Amino acid sequence: MCWKFHGKAKSKVTTKDLTVYKIVKNATSRQCESYYQKYIYNLDLQPSTIIVPDRYTENLTTIHEGYHSYQAIENVTNPSDILDYRLFKWSGEIYAIYKKNTSMYVATFIIPKNTKYYINEWGDIVSEQIKYTGKFLEL
Repeated sequence: MCWKFHGKAKSKVTTKDLTVYKIVKNATSRQCESYYQKYIYNLDLQPSTIIVPDRYTENLTTIHEGYHSYQAIENVTNPSDILDYRLFKWSGEIYAIYKKNTSMYVATFIIPKNTKYYINEWGDIVSEQIKYTGKFLEL
């Protein structure tokens, strides 16, 4: 995935654990799989990486590395409204389409205290650390 910010993004550091959400598949109380990158998140592991913006100009910042998540997610269509896809939105009226034939879940994650992260105008977050909580809801 590619995280984008219109303008020159500034990193932040969490002052407390931050609850965030991801759309995942194959969720259980012990692990889940990221929808796009197929990364397996385990309850007992807290992966980490270093975030470096790929493109950093006055008008646009993009980041490919890091753990992508959202502040909030809500379903905005009845799955029968679209034959092969589900449509979701999150903060800022941005829409994502996912194939219907895949079991999907909204999973809860924590970005731990003292973690570097970026957040854009739509509520998309990219962070250096993330931890699966084992909590999920089937869509």
